[in-house]
Amino acid sequence: MTGPATKQKKMSLAPPKSKTKQPKQFKPSTPPSAAKIPHLSNELIARIVDFLQDDAQTLKSCSLASHSFLSFSRRLLFNIVHLNLRNSQTFIKILESSPGVGSFVKEVHVTVSAHESPPWVDKHLFSISEKLPKATALYLKGKAIFTATPILGFRAIRSLHLLGCELDSTNTFLTLLGSFPHLEIVYANEMVVYRESATASKELRLLPDRRPNNFKSFTSNSCRLDPDRFAAFIVDSGFHKTLDYFASCPLQDTSLPALGTIIGACGPRLKQLKIALVSMKEQGGFIEPLKKHVDLTLNTGLVILELCSPAAYARLYGADDLSFEWFPHLLSQVSSPYIEELGFYLWQEDLDELVSPPWDQIVRLLGTPQFSSLKRVAFHVWGEEPMMSMIVATVRRMFAEFEERGILRIDSTPDPACI
Repeated sequence: MTGPATKQKKMSLAPPKSKTKQPKQFKPSTPPSAAKIPHLSNELIARIVDFLQDDAQTLKSCSLASHSFLSFSRRLLFNIVHLNLRNSQTFIKILESSPGVGSFVKEVHVTVSAHESPPWVDKHLFSISEKLPKATALYLKGKAIFTATPILGFRAIRSLHLLGCELDSTNTFLTLLGSFPHLEIVYANEMVVYRESATASKELRLLPDRRPNNFKSFTSNSCRLDPDRFAAFIVDSGFHKTLDYFASCPLQDTSLPALGTIIGACGPRLKQLKIALVSMKEQGGFIEPLKKHVDLTLNTGLVILELCSPAAYARLYGADDLSFEWFPHLLSQVSSPYIEELGFYLWQEDLDELVSPPWDQIVRLLGTPQFSSLKRVAFHVWGEEPMMSMIVATVRRMFAEFEERGILRIDSTPDPACI
């Protein structure tokens, strides 16, 4: 017989579970059928490119790594192009393989060297220039001799810079001035323009539809050219009708008739004039030639007049006339009711002449009603110490009234033609 029913626990034959946590086994995930590549929107790329516009090296690196970056950065990478004998062929190949690149070019720097005979530009520059329809600034540099023909393929040039270069004739120089219909600015520094031989033709054959109609500014620093033919061309071609700014540093007495022709033709149109004069004492100074050829009373719209250091140019050109006597003479001719600024460039060796009678005349002149419209009297003083500090102290003493009125300005900016 059995007793009353009771519940009994079943005995487990499995070993007890360990309390130690076992590591999970890694199960590799199945890779997607196609990897996801990060994609930047065109708008974001454009913003990045704009941010890097002054960092050409980074732009190039990004463009090499990404076709999208390349398409957006081309307009900046090719915005300014430097061309010389070594890289001109490479650039020609780029233009042939990617013609659209030419439309991104805004500024072109062309360099030649004296050992090139003939210069590379004679053969290649014209074909390059025709493919740069939007290039507005042209820089010509180097000691090889330029002729006009290779340069005339540019059509949109607004500013022409002739830097330390040589032109084969006056005809070439004048042809360049008259062959860019949109030309507004010419800046020439240490340019040499050779004269034609006695038997060479001086006739200019310019296309009327290519002459500039808004020529505004001409600067000549330490240049050699035929002043009389240049002045005649400026007036005969009507350039003077739109000319706002004229600077010629330095001028000799033989160039003063040309200066008088140009500024006289400009009349009230001329807004800014900058000149420097250089001569030997034995030539007798500039007062008589200035009286004969130059008359600022015609320039009744003049706003800024700048006069440059006699000592600095005397040192550059081996002259010995350090006098400021022509300063008060020109200032006395100013008749513009709009004159706002006078600028004086002074170099260290001008110190001794600052206590001469011409400066007493200048101080008196500037205190007259003739200059009541002045808003700024600027002295640009450069050189070595202690002469610079002594010049500055002398200027502050002489023009204390202008300093009290807040119109005296003194800085250490050198004359660009003297450095």
